[in-house]
Amino acid sequence: RYVVLDEADEMLNMGFKEELDTILGFTPEQKQTWLFSATMPKEIRRMVKDYMSDPFEVRIDPKTVVNTNIQHQYAVVHPKDKAEALTRFLDLDPELYGVVFCRTRRDTQALAEELLKRGYRADALHGEMSQAQRDRVMLRFKQKHLQVLVATDVAARGIDVDTPTHV
Repeated sequence: RYVVLDEADEMLNMGFKEELDTILGFTPEQKQTWLFSATMPKEIRRMVKDYMSDPFEVRIDPKTVVNTNIQHQYAVVHPKDKAEALTRFLDLDPELYGVVFCRTRRDTQALAEELLKRGYRADALHGEMSQAQRDRVMLRFKQKHLQVLVATDVAARGIDVDTPTHV
């Protein structure tokens, strides 16, 4: 009776268009469909047209200002130098409390292990972990037992932590 697609735009970006169409094609005609997407590219609009009837779109007013106290700074480093660069930032600011994103589970795990080996309080968060493992890591991060959470972008969706100093 219900279909909920969260992060539909990301699923499409990851190449799951055919899989989404297949799944939605198996659902009954009479159902309630909820589709959550940060962006509305052509493919999302096509899905709305093909699989929803009388859709209702909720938008955030683009004039709405959030997180006005954020500074955007970055450093470009070679992937093999990522751990070294991060440790320099961590050494410069012992109060740093943040999230580092990696592209793959393997990169996430390797970076977290390297930081741990160097004596930093870090752990990994990725999609191949059980829900219990993810919950345990998130609890440690929220309680600030971890200084750095190294995560894949998909696994990190929905992280609800208000006080990180760095991402």
